[in-house]
Amino acid sequence: MTEEILIKNLKKGQEEAFSHIIDTYGDKILQTAYFYLRNRELAQDICQEVLLTVFKEIKNFKGESSLYTWIYRITINKCYDFSKLKKNQHEKLIDMGTVTEKDIGQPTDEQVLKKLEQESIRKAIQKLDFTYREVIFLFYYQRLKIEEMAEILNCQPGTIKSRLSRGRERLKQILVEEVL
Repeated sequence: MTEEILIKNLKKGQEEAFSHIIDTYGDKILQTAYFYLRNRELAQDICQEVLLTVFKEIKNFKGESSLYTWIYRITINKCYDFSKLKKNQHEKLIDMGTVTEKDIGQPTDEQVLKKLEQESIRKAIQKLDFTYREVIFLFYYQRLKIEEMAEILNCQPGTIKSRLSRGRERLKQILVEEVL
């Protein structure tokens, strides 16, 4: 189903289109909400609110961005709103996702090393300033393009590139400091 058809079907209130949104974006919305709120239950609540908002507000979607970008903007706004209500001002951030054990049984040496490496990177990312954590998360974990990130975060692509570059550099410094 193309995005254009999906949007038309959503605007018509077709249940199948809404199910497609849940299947396609549900996990990503949840992961993004968790990134901002650091609480699984709150992230699930935000996810439900986002999906309800998409369903209610799709009639106002003008197509000035991709549907994907519009949904992420709603998600981030809901998280910001919640943070403001709790007066946390976005500084309580992420657990970049825990490494899950996909294999049953004893992990190999390679799996153990990979898990340790991922944990080290996750901890280093948590030490970054919010501005850098946010772009690192959206770029590497949500796999958004620079243009999508700029639209979601309401800033210029050059700003995103700069934040991403500085974030990578700071992340590298943190990781080097931890090894030494």
